[in-house]
Amino acid sequence: MPIDSTLKANHVYNMVRKTWLGRQQSVVLVSLVSGVWTYTAQSVIFRRHEVIDPQQPDISGGAPRIKADALMIVDMSVDLTNVLYVAYTATATSLAVSNAEKYECIEKTPTRIIPGGTH
Repeated sequence: MPIDSTLKANHVYNMVRKTWLGRQQSVVLVSLVSGVWTYTAQSVIFRRHEVIDPQQPDISGGAPRIKADALMIVDMSVDLTNVLYVAYTATATSLAVSNAEKYECIEKTPTRIIPGGTH
C-alpha cells in the first residue's frame, strides 16, 4: 500500500516511535564545526557488538566476516552532518566525553519512508 497521504505517513511514524519505547538510552554526539567542539546528548537506540580479531579464522574455517563495533538508530529529525563520533555517556561535557568509550562514525545511512512509498 503506497504511503500517499499525510495521515498514512503520520501513522507509520507513530508506530515506529512506539517501537522505540524502552529501548532508548542517552549518548553524546560530538561534532566539530569551525574549530569548535559541540557535545549534544541524544536519546537513541545504541547496540554495542563484539569486535572480531581479523587474525583469528572464523569458526567455519573461512575468513572472518566484517562486523560493526556498534549500531545506532537515531530519529530522522536529528542532523548527523557534522558528528565525528559518539561517546557512550549521558553527560554532555568535555570531561565526561574524555572518560567515556568513543565510537567513530564510519557510515551514516539515512533510511526513512519518503513520499512515494520507498524505504
